[in-house]
Amino acid sequence: MLSIDKQKIYYWSDLEIPIIDFLEELASNEITFTRKLFNKFNQTSKYWYKILDGKEITDIRSFRDFFNINREKIIEAYCCSWFANKIDNLGLIKTITKNVLGEEIFNQYENDDQICSFLLFQNNRENLKNIYYEHFIQKINVKSYLAETELKDINLTKEIAQNILNNFERQNRRKRQKSIIWWFKEDDTSWSMIFRRSRLKGISIKQVHHNLFLKTADLKYFRIFKNLKRLDIYTNKEPLKMLKCARFLIYKISDSDIVYRKQERLLETNKIVELINNLIKNKDLKILEIEMRNVPIASNPTMIIKSEGETGIYEAIQELKDKAIFPNEKDCMSIKIKYLGKLCQIKFLKIGDQTGLSIVQRGLPQNEREEIIELINKLI
Repeated sequence: MLSIDKQKIYYWSDLEIPIIDFLEELASNEITFTRKLFNKFNQTSKYWYKILDGKEITDIRSFRDFFNINREKIIEAYCCSWFANKIDNLGLIKTITKNVLGEEIFNQYENDDQICSFLLFQNNRENLKNIYYEHFIQKINVKSYLAETELKDINLTKEIAQNILNNFERQNRRKRQKSIIWWFKEDDTSWSMIFRRSRLKGISIKQVHHNLFLKTADLKYFRIFKNLKRLDIYTNKEPLKMLKCARFLIYKISDSDIVYRKQERLLETNKIVELINNLIKNKDLKILEIEMRNVPIASNPTMIIKSEGETGIYEAIQELKDKAIFPNEKDCMSIKIKYLGKLCQIKFLKIGDQTGLSIVQRGLPQNEREEIIELINKLI
């Protein structure tokens, strides 16, 4: 049996590649297994032998001779081929190939996810981990939270984050759960982390084969923007617990108790003009209050226009527009409406080129909240 370093076995197992099965197949029947390898490479890319050996291999005998000299390298290439098939996300692989390996390699192998995966692996093993977890993030339902506070010069590393998660779990010793960060990435604007939290009492999270961790732990995802104005969370059935965990982490790195509001939608800011205008014109609802910043009068103050009772303020808004003192709709901070007999306040919070929409009416049932969201979706 081919002997491969234990850490490499852990590496492929973490990416859901059954390398132990491959090694057992090789040990059981090398002739059958090498035929499988030969067929796999021929079917998936015309560049495999150029990349592996620099020359063409056209028959199984030549392949077996080559395999005997380069066993571990060919097994790694086979794992990369499985990885590319499993991820099945050419767009993501192309993006990371271009960013990591450069234009020349990208242009040569742009549409060959097999070769790109192998070249990325050879460049740095972390590249495939990044693809694996970025692919996971693209599939999950992430919730966004925004804050009005903005802070700078905050530091966060994988080690700091792990220590804070340990501290968070120690506060609830009765459940004896553990959280382990498996992936941590920093870019210019944010920190992203994926961690697993043990589901069962007393079961620690450890690197295991054949994805046994899926039975004993589930995945969580935090993305914390460096100015702390935005927080993205995937909670996997623990929304309140994980929001509390994220806020605990942010408090520890900032020493500030920041209030975050869940966003029902994140829109490109230029879409807000269309939405506000459509809300104002919609005959199925009444605008009861609107809060705007940068009013085009002296000192550019914030203005709140509020209805007496529930008669609505459409005529007041129109008069302000006629007098050219109504602000740009992008400067809308909040709007209170009555829709289908229900009162609701929609709050807008701009962050960069995006604006978050949150429904802040307390006690609003989920079905009524969904009706408001459906209305917003129709008006965009």
